[in-house]
Amino acid sequence: MVQATYIWQPIEDLPENWAEFTSAELENLAEIWNAQASKLQKSNALNNFNEKLSREWAIETGMIENIYYIDEPTTQLLIEKGINVDLIPFGTTDKLVQHG
Repeated sequence: MVQATYIWQPIEDLPENWAEFTSAELENLAEIWNAQASKLQKSNALNNFNEKLSREWAIETGMIENIYYIDEPTTQLLIEKGINVDLIPFGTTDKLVQHG
């Protein structure tokens, strides 16, 4: 993997009236953003979101590559509850499902 390195440099060609483009609301917005980020880091919400997103990507990748087809309601169920063959009802996929 190629890792790009970038050295930050200030923008030097700003117009003289650059201060007219600033907004006092941005500081308040940044405070709200930081507070929400802190809450997410303390909770498990971000981990849960990432797990569901990973499941969705895995399921959709299999469908894009024509490995299998799963209908939309079943896909959503597997994303929410986890990839478990027992959650796949008969007839919702083009593959034979062996339930345990």
